[in-house]
Amino acid sequence: MNWIELAVSTTHEGVDLLGDALIEAGVAGFSVEDSVEIAEFIERDLPIWQDVDEQLLESLHTPYCRLVTYLADNAEGQKMLSLLTDVCQRVKAMWPAVDFGTLEFSVRTRKEDEWADAWKAFYKPFPVGERLLVKPEWETITEEQAKGRVVYISNPGMAFGSGDHATTKLCMLALEKHVKGKETVLDVGCGSGILSIIAALLGAKKVLGVDIDPYAAEVAAKNAAQNKVEHICSFFAGNTLGEDFTLPGEDTQFDMVLANIVADVIIPLASRLAAWTKSGGLCMISGVLHTRIEEVRSALEKEGFSALEQTEENDWCALLLRKD
Repeated sequence: MNWIELAVSTTHEGVDLLGDALIEAGVAGFSVEDSVEIAEFIERDLPIWQDVDEQLLESLHTPYCRLVTYLADNAEGQKMLSLLTDVCQRVKAMWPAVDFGTLEFSVRTRKEDEWADAWKAFYKPFPVGERLLVKPEWETITEEQAKGRVVYISNPGMAFGSGDHATTKLCMLALEKHVKGKETVLDVGCGSGILSIIAALLGAKKVLGVDIDPYAAEVAAKNAAQNKVEHICSFFAGNTLGEDFTLPGEDTQFDMVLANIVADVIIPLASRLAAWTKSGGLCMISGVLHTRIEEVRSALEKEGFSALEQTEENDWCALLLRKD
């Protein structure tokens, strides 16, 4: 199969709002190439990350910001491409005070094998919080870079969860803070398995991940093996909103429940999240825009949760709640 590579030219100011709109429209995932964020990262972490690509440094002389996504090169993909043209214009109209740049589309066809590896050139090792480090499988790091950190070896493939999106980072920071060891964890919407595996690496004794996409569950299992926690983590595919959905096994309550998914899934799932969380257990919610966080909080509090803390990055929010 061939794929349509769509790159939308935008700005540092507008890229998060644009990305939110694309997700709401049905885009499964995207990458962001933002010269401002790259420059900030290099300035902040250069004492540790000395090996910076010269071509990358050269590109920073001219500010740029692109949102890149891939669509199937078929009738459905063409339909989505047409829809995204309208979506971009609607976003611009909804936020007139925001500079979104040109919103110019650059479209080209990628062959399956070319597309599958093209993103790897932009996916480099990066630290998260005080103790975590995400390292792509094909990259190498020094002892100094890894010192004092739990290293997650990543290969997300086509599944969501590379670790560099704000929603995933917020969850990773919460896991770093609250996983003490020996916990049981449920990861709802596990994607590539990154949060499940990091929970295991931090000391959780049993982790179960579920995703609606069978491919994601397959990738997550491979990533668990890559990180040598396959004896702790297990994954399966299923629709958690389905009327007949049930968790496998006898232990259907967990010390921690993770849900890095959108508000429109979390809200109708609130009663099940409560049922899956032990009394006194924690529920970590992410993937929610700040405009909808109170709606999500209210739905969860009605099911017996108490909010402990809220964290934010850009326009995204995460909630940590305790089951009463």
